[in-house]
Amino acid sequence: MRPVHLNNGDKVKLIAPAGAVSQEKFDKLLNIVRTLGLEPIWSPIALSKYGYFSAPDKERLEDLISGFKNKDIKAIFCLRGGYGSTRLLKAIPYSIIRRNPKIFLGFSDITALQMAFYKKTRLITFHTSLNALENEYARTLFKKMAFEAQTPALEIKTNFSPEPMIINPGRARGTIVGGNLSLLVSLIGTGFLPRFKNKIVFIEEISEPPYKIDRMLTQLLMATDLLKAAGIVLGIFHKCQWQKYYQKKEDTFSLVEIFKDRFARFKGPVIYGFPLGHVKEMSILPMGALASFDTDTMKIKLHKPVVR
Repeated sequence: MRPVHLNNGDKVKLIAPAGAVSQEKFDKLLNIVRTLGLEPIWSPIALSKYGYFSAPDKERLEDLISGFKNKDIKAIFCLRGGYGSTRLLKAIPYSIIRRNPKIFLGFSDITALQMAFYKKTRLITFHTSLNALENEYARTLFKKMAFEAQTPALEIKTNFSPEPMIINPGRARGTIVGGNLSLLVSLIGTGFLPRFKNKIVFIEEISEPPYKIDRMLTQLLMATDLLKAAGIVLGIFHKCQWQKYYQKKEDTFSLVEIFKDRFARFKGPVIYGFPLGHVKEMSILPMGALASFDTDTMKIKLHKPVVR
C-alpha cells in the first residue's frame, strides 16, 4: 500500500512514539524538516519526558493515531527511537492506518511500528532518521521517493565509504522488510513480524558485542523463515566491532566471521556495510517496496514508485 506523495508546504507531524527527545535535538530536526519545504507541527507530547519514554503508552498511541486521522497532515516523522514502540502494537487500530496511508519515517526502535504496519496493512514506510536528511544525498533521494509519484525506478547507491563487503555473491528480487536486529528478534512470536520468504531482508544494529549479534541472528534463523529470504542486506553495525569489547581477538569472532558462519547455508546474496543504521551518513530504504539488488553493482533498485 503506497502512501500519498508530498507537496511543498505540506504539514508533517513530528512524534516521539518511543523515547524522549531533547529540546536541542528537536530544534535541529525542526530545521531539517523546514529545509525539505514542509511545515512541521507537533503536540506537547513530542517534547515531554516520562521515565525512558516520551509519555505514557496511551498518550503516545493517541499522538501516533491522530497523525493518521488528521486529513491536514500528509506525513508522520518520528523524532527518535529509544524504547517503547513494541508496547503500542496490540492497541493500534490498524484499520485507521489502512484508510489513511501516509508517509511514515523512522528507524531503530521504530522498526517495531514499521514491521507491524507492513504486516497488518502492507503500508510502505521509510527507514531512515530525520537527522540523516541533513545530508545532501539522503535528502535528494528522499525528495525523489516521497515527492514524485511518477518517478522512474530509483537506484539506492552506496554513496558513502567504505564500500559494503560481499558475504555471499548473487542477485535478489523481492519486497524489502527488516530494520534493527534487536527489534526484529523482539517481534518473534508476537504476530507482528512479517514472513521473510522471498523478501530482501535488511538488518542493522548498534552497541551490541559480537556474541550477542551471533545469538540474535541464531534466534532469527531458528525461529523464522530467514533462510528462505531472497537476499540479505546488512547495514552498519555501529559500535559492534570486537575491539570495543575484547582486548584479544582470540577471545571472540569478528562481525564478518559471524556473518559468514551464520549465513553459510543461505543460498541468496548477502552484503555487509550498506549505509543504513545508527550513523549520520545513511541512506533510505522504503520498507514494503519491491526492489532488487546484486553484489556486482552494490545498488538496490526500486521497481515502482513508492508513493502515489
